[in-house]
Amino acid sequence: MPSQHTPGPWQPDLVVNPTTRQAYPWAIWKDGVRVARVDSRPLAVRSEEEANARLIAAAPEMLALLKRITTTGYLGEIADEACALLAKVEGKE
Repeated sequence: MPSQHTPGPWQPDLVVNPTTRQAYPWAIWKDGVRVARVDSRPLAVRSEEEANARLIAAAPEMLALLKRITTTGYLGEIADEACALLAKVEGKE
């Protein structure tokens, strides 16, 4: 059965009030449309919110890579893609 989620790629970014220009919690976007909002507990550290947003935004790519790994049973060149995706999730790219 095909996936029912919004296809990627998704991009994490802050939600900004256009009137006050104040930044609110992070959101996940696809072609300018919000796919999800990252809410956090009170007093959450901004870096934690950003890390959560990066992880959520990478979900479609992680799903696709996991499907490739499970269908091929061979990592080979896929290992490089996995390392690149991990760097993206961890904010190291």
